[in-house]
Amino acid sequence: MRTSTRLVLASGIAILGLTLAACGGHGAYTQEQTNAAKEKLGQLKAGLEWQTAMGDFLAGDFPKALRAVDNSIILNEKVAKTHVLRGRILMEMGNLEGSLLSLAKAEEIDAKNVEAQYFLGVVNERLERKEIALERYQKAAELDKANPQYTVASAEVLVDLGRMEEAKTYLKSRGPEQEHNAAVRQ
Repeated sequence: MRTSTRLVLASGIAILGLTLAACGGHGAYTQEQTNAAKEKLGQLKAGLEWQTAMGDFLAGDFPKALRAVDNSIILNEKVAKTHVLRGRILMEMGNLEGSLLSLAKAEEIDAKNVEAQYFLGVVNERLERKEIALERYQKAAELDKANPQYTVASAEVLVDLGRMEEAKTYLKSRGPEQEHNAAVRQ
């Protein structure tokens, strides 16, 4: 009787082992849903880190802002505005080359990101690369025709380059939306 009990027990364990092995993994659909949920959670966490970084940046705590924005990038590296924020932080910390790299990454992700274009202009202007800065400001002005900030930045660089008539023509060409803006008129 002992032998038959052992055989029954052994065969039961074998059947249980096979059953558990078959149920051990997720099906393809379940795995897709799990992956999608993990990705969504990563995006939410990245968004929270970005908000923290922006708050720290606005408060002037640049090292803390940089840590938070780097965490956001680790969680989701495909968000242009995160790289723009990193570029702005690095620019304020005096790391212009690092800023250029971050802003270029933002442009790579989204070539129509207005802030990436504008801040590429700012960094290049600080590096005394005025022609490149002018190109970036003008590209930002084309991407966002309603914002006079980009038009004024372009005109200021033209004035710095001694191209006064071109600056006047450029300002007039921006259309009626900006014609009566105080900064443009000045």
